[in-house]
Amino acid sequence: LGNIGVIDVLSGDTARGKTTLEEALKVDGRNTQASTFLFRGLPQLDDDAIDREGLAMYYGATEHAGLGDRKRTEAETSAVIAKYPKFAEAYFLESDLLRSAHRYEDCERILKTGEREIPDDIDLKADRLRCTLLKLGPTSSAAKPALAELKKLNKQHPENALVKEILHALDLY
Repeated sequence: LGNIGVIDVLSGDTARGKTTLEEALKVDGRNTQASTFLFRGLPQLDDDAIDREGLAMYYGATEHAGLGDRKRTEAETSAVIAKYPKFAEAYFLESDLLRSAHRYEDCERILKTGEREIPDDIDLKADRLRCTLLKLGPTSSAAKPALAELKKLNKQHPENALVKEILHALDLY
């Protein structure tokens, strides 16, 4: 259902796509593709951060990521970022690739770019701080400024799930 919903969106039937994506989540609440397109892709499509062509490019990148084709996924994600710099999901996919390859400085760099393009996106900042903490070691003295920034972010945005998730992972929440 997630794939069908995405195809509906990409073919221009956004209303039907949204309904199908919602149905996909009812069947399997862990369907990351459905939740990504429903809660991030469609709103960003509505906000003109991306168009259907860009969503198709992003969809291709996510499919290649699922197949483990890192090189191709990274190239496709970079192309989405270059063409649609206000589309936050591309930064998150790129950071996942870089973080899982222990390329923390590259992860920080791409997320900083995202923060410059979309300064109000708290998740971009939180994800960058996660990369910083992984690079430095979260209990190291060098990590204290990043950790303080993350805690401050949590106080400013107590509803933010990603910030809480990172703090929970560090047993600091």
